[in-house]
Amino acid sequence: MGKHLTSREQDYSKWYNELVVKADLAQTSAVRGAMVIKPYGFAIWERIQADLDKRFKETGHMNAYFPLFIPKSYFSKEASHVEGFAKECAVVTHYRLMDDPTIISGTVGFSIAIVGAVAIGLVIDDTVHLISKFMQAYRHKGKSFHDSILYAYDVAGAAIFATTIILSAGFALLATSAFKPNTDMGLVTGIAILLAMFINFLVLPTLLSFLINKHKGQIS
Repeated sequence: MGKHLTSREQDYSKWYNELVVKADLAQTSAVRGAMVIKPYGFAIWERIQADLDKRFKETGHMNAYFPLFIPKSYFSKEASHVEGFAKECAVVTHYRLMDDPTIISGTVGFSIAIVGAVAIGLVIDDTVHLISKFMQAYRHKGKSFHDSILYAYDVAGAAIFATTIILSAGFALLATSAFKPNTDMGLVTGIAILLAMFINFLVLPTLLSFLINKHKGQIS
């Protein structure tokens, strides 16, 4: 195996990494900066640990465990001692799995449910406005169904389109926030507003036609 390794004299770091991999002592993990210590590697570590433990106790020292993570403020106080390693420091942020809204996986957290309800209340106003204009033309002005649809979109369509684009852009900007609740609100509300516009422009006329034909059938 040694023939296929970089020599220690040539590049000690590369030689060590190649040795660990080819001897099947460890491998990289899915977590950046972390390694999986395999059985052979762990066996070596156990022997080292046992020898060191014996030597420490011979000098009167006792073992103790300390937290794996420390507050960033503590680390900052010792910045002069860790100069050169700052870029390699892994920072862990709080992440609540049970309440995390993962739209892709189909689960919705409590915060997303609230934001979604607010978004629906915001966008339904456009639908109500279009229907009111349609009914005004259809019932009070005696226009045909086709002309009433055109009247509703002629009066309110441009305004709805403009406000939808402006609001979606604003919430899209909010979605870039580093504060997760703001990100969730911007993402969900922006998507809801755009989706509502497409429904109002593409689905609403068909739905109104179905309801009116059904109503006429009941009267006849």
